[in-house]
Amino acid sequence: MRLLRSKKFLVIGILQISVSLFLLAVCIWDKSTHNLLVAFLMLVSGFISIINAISPGFLGEKQAESFQDERDVHIASKCILITSRIMFYCVIIAVFIFGLLWNIYENTLFLWVSVSLLSCLLVFAVVYLIANIYYEKRI
Repeated sequence: MRLLRSKKFLVIGILQISVSLFLLAVCIWDKSTHNLLVAFLMLVSGFISIINAISPGFLGEKQAESFQDERDVHIASKCILITSRIMFYCVIIAVFIFGLLWNIYENTLFLWVSVSLLSCLLVFAVVYLIANIYYEKRI
């Protein structure tokens, strides 16, 4: 029986814990409290990643794979496709809303939110395009 289930989660957990401890040390050194919540959340997330790397979960990996059939995989892929489309349209609507708010109130905060969401939308579109090209060649 393997003790370590995922090396990736272990490395991510160790990195998160080390960065959060560094951030906590900086907060204590500067006597500031504005990053304590971020450091605490990163510390908790790091411990969760390490636990996920070590624990096998409720079902073993081989048992979970045996319960999946083609219909379950098809349903999961359809759900992911619909979810990504809905999120894509929600981000587009949010970009337009924050753009209109910036135009009405002339507050640069609305502009920065709109530009940030637009850059996320651009990254999403590029990743989607690359994934389509990759799977067209593989399948």
